[in-house]
Amino acid sequence: MREAQQAPEATATQGLEPATSITTSITTLSNGAWVVDAIGSGNPGSDFVTGEPGQTERFDVVGVTDTSIVTGCTLPSGSSTLICPGGFSQVSDRAAKVNFAPVSGPDVLERLSTIPIETWSYKQGDTSARHIGPMAQDFYEAFGLGEDDMHITTVDIEGVALAAIQGLYQLLQEKDAQIVALEDRLSALEEASVVN
Repeated sequence: MREAQQAPEATATQGLEPATSITTSITTLSNGAWVVDAIGSGNPGSDFVTGEPGQTERFDVVGVTDTSIVTGCTLPSGSSTLICPGGFSQVSDRAAKVNFAPVSGPDVLERLSTIPIETWSYKQGDTSARHIGPMAQDFYEAFGLGEDDMHITTVDIEGVALAAIQGLYQLLQEKDAQIVALEDRLSALEEASVVN
């Protein structure tokens, strides 16, 4: 399934001494996606690998063909949060997709309402840093999206949020129509009572 391609060792000086040494390997998956592994030891404050001199750090990037990576990302020592300047752009071109199926916004909204949303901290890194969101197991059970029940891809959680918003808008439109109908009915009853 995976075709491994070993890239040459890369050295990123970033104007720091000693230079940060990064060994990279690129794996191409059968579906055309690729995985980049960068493992190295480096200087505190390096733009690519941070930590104490000689400390091994790992930086993994997963992407698809015809995309580019913005450099300058940092993975702080002991942290679970990758920090990159600017935005992250995912391929969303219709031509890059297959197996389309319609989505019911109200159905997505109802399933989303069953998922516990909690605040939590990652075990790795600064445990005082708080995050909010669902657990991958609950998300996968509700929607069956992604490759396993241990991860949530950003495209899936964003898609669910957008579908739920559309579902909520649809429900509001229906409620608005019901309110208008009830107001018209009330007005008709009031007019009838005045005549009598």
